[in-house]
Amino acid sequence: MYLSDKNSELINTYQVIQNNPKALLKELESLQKNHNKELFYSIRNLDRNKDFMHLDSIFKAARFIYLNKTCFNGLCRYNAKGEFNTPMGSYKNPKIYDKNLIFNASNALQGAQILCLDFVDMIKLAKSGDFVYFDPPYYPLSKTSSFVSYTDVFLEKEQERLREIFKELDSKNVKVLQSNSNTTFIKEQYKGFKILEIQAKRAINCKGKKRGEITELLIRGKYE
Repeated sequence: MYLSDKNSELINTYQVIQNNPKALLKELESLQKNHNKELFYSIRNLDRNKDFMHLDSIFKAARFIYLNKTCFNGLCRYNAKGEFNTPMGSYKNPKIYDKNLIFNASNALQGAQILCLDFVDMIKLAKSGDFVYFDPPYYPLSKTSSFVSYTDVFLEKEQERLREIFKELDSKNVKVLQSNSNTTFIKEQYKGFKILEIQAKRAINCKGKKRGEITELLIRGKYE
């Protein structure tokens, strides 16, 4: 089994969970005990330092989890320089980690190859009969709802590139599945494929009343 993403911090975190869950939990426990506003911003701003890339991988994984558990709405966002820039959230006593969840995830990841690759490079490993699931940055529902700062810009051109790869894999008898936003643009891209509308929960929205279930698409290849 292969798991891949372009976000190197996310991939490092999964690799640490896979191989060093106890050491990770020790770092997370320290962050949990000492969490406050000053600590949040000092931890967040570490990636402004040129030595950030040389920090211990276990600490970097703990930092990634800590920031995502304590930042505003758990929104993982980077600026143009690749710096984590989501502000601190308003939580009285955030639960930064779940010991059982970390160990269960570690067990589930045993045997998996976790790679930091673009999907174009990753799919070169796929062969007939394999199952490939794509979870790309969703195409924005409107011009004002675009959020593309997770890794790189992923709009029309990138979605069309993904469509061509999706079609290529399907033609090679690879079982392909993709999730994406329920938009006319995405539906047009995948005419002829099986498109299922599903309800999915979303916790991120500047308006609290709009947080909840939204309709998303599951797009399935033709190969049975």
